[in-house]
Amino acid sequence: MINNPVTFSIDYLADASKDIPNMVVQLSFLVMSGIIVMVFAFAKDLNQARKGVMTTVLIEYMFLILGSCVIYRAAGDVMKYELTPFWSYVAIDAGQTELIEENLMNIALGIPVGFLLSFIFTHRSWWKAALVGFLFSSVIELSQLVLKRGLCEFDDVFHNTLGCVIGYGVGVMMLWGIGKVITKND
Repeated sequence: MINNPVTFSIDYLADASKDIPNMVVQLSFLVMSGIIVMVFAFAKDLNQARKGVMTTVLIEYMFLILGSCVIYRAAGDVMKYELTPFWSYVAIDAGQTELIEENLMNIALGIPVGFLLSFIFTHRSWWKAALVGFLFSSVIELSQLVLKRGLCEFDDVFHNTLGCVIGYGVGVMMLWGIGKVITKND
């Protein structure tokens, strides 16, 4: 079981991203930084700048996730898939407790996507965050299947989408709380 979730997350992400060449990561952060500077230089107002920055960070995050899950992962010999919904819960019940951590990490993988989307969408719509999470996760899973770079599974799509909705909810609550503090101080 996970003793320290923060340490586990850092170690897991470091391990998951080890296959992405350093040059690619550095170049992508350089491009992202340049775009963020241009967004601030040309934005008409702070709200527009915020959306531009959050969109840029979201695209960067998605690129890094796609890189670590598909692009830079070694190809296998066969297509692997498990499309039975919630098969991992049956396996966990049968004693494969390592799948608990995998499911939690797939939820955690979606949280930043939803959190960033809460700053991008002007109308609070959790279903839009769920749709983006579902589509992004589906692209990853189908790419893994077609390119033979991992196990394509429904459970990952479900957990990533759930994480996206959770992240969106956290972002909306944070924005609501900030709005209340600003209103209170005016």
